[in-house]
Amino acid sequence: MLKFTIIVAIIAVLLIIPLRIGVTSGGFFRDGVIEGLQSCNQDSDCSWVSTSCCECYEGGSEMLINKQKKWMFDALVKDVCLGEEVCNTENYCHNEAVYCDRTCKFGTKTYSKPLLVQ
Repeated sequence: MLKFTIIVAIIAVLLIIPLRIGVTSGGFFRDGVIEGLQSCNQDSDCSWVSTSCCECYEGGSEMLINKQKKWMFDALVKDVCLGEEVCNTENYCHNEAVYCDRTCKFGTKTYSKPLLVQ
């Protein structure tokens, strides 16, 4: 069991931490990660997630991702929250309907044309 724990710790240090640094530095890598997290096949794949340490009902921000990829979002993109955070009580939660158009979107449904058009 100790060997397994050490191996997991090494993988975390060598893989997850550098990926988090790359994602937070922005640019193409972040855009690619976000786009991959938002990919979907059906409307029910999409859900809102908090992108900050404060939940949306406490004034935090949120975005749409594929709910099956939440663990990846938490590991690579979401802020690491340490200590006490000061959150306000303003509600910034979205209540728009979500839908899938190859990526998770919200608002009025406007589907893109298929990639292959005859």
